[in-house]
Amino acid sequence: MWTLPKQQENYLVPANIDRIVMKAKNHVIGFKPIAVNIPTVKGGEILVRGHMPSTTNLLLQGKASSIAFDAETGALKKQTIIDKQSMEERFEYMAYQLHAGYFGGDVLKWIYVFFGLSPAFLSITGSLLWMKRKYPQRRKG
Repeated sequence: MWTLPKQQENYLVPANIDRIVMKAKNHVIGFKPIAVNIPTVKGGEILVRGHMPSTTNLLLQGKASSIAFDAETGALKKQTIIDKQSMEERFEYMAYQLHAGYFGGDVLKWIYVFFGLSPAFLSITGSLLWMKRKYPQRRKG
């Protein structure tokens, strides 16, 4: 499952990316494009990922919705609006947002760093306290 694909020749996407982003904006009212995934191999699809104004759940913000286009012709293939997906799909996206800390900005990421490093600090200071109690220093004199 985790094998690298064989080295392939660079793939030049024939479709116009700017036109595709404009199509995505116009196809779904209120869709705000945030990112474009461009395929690296022939047969892939261009994925315009973005935000829908109707999405109110904090954990479903960002690039949860997407519109896929054919990389050869630029024709619309499918759209995925996160609010219309199954609970399983929404839960998977929310779990990823929580895991990566993408929903709260830089402040939340620093809180994640603090809590992530806390066990290391607690184990080090706990070991130092234990060593101090187990092996008390003897006074000279």
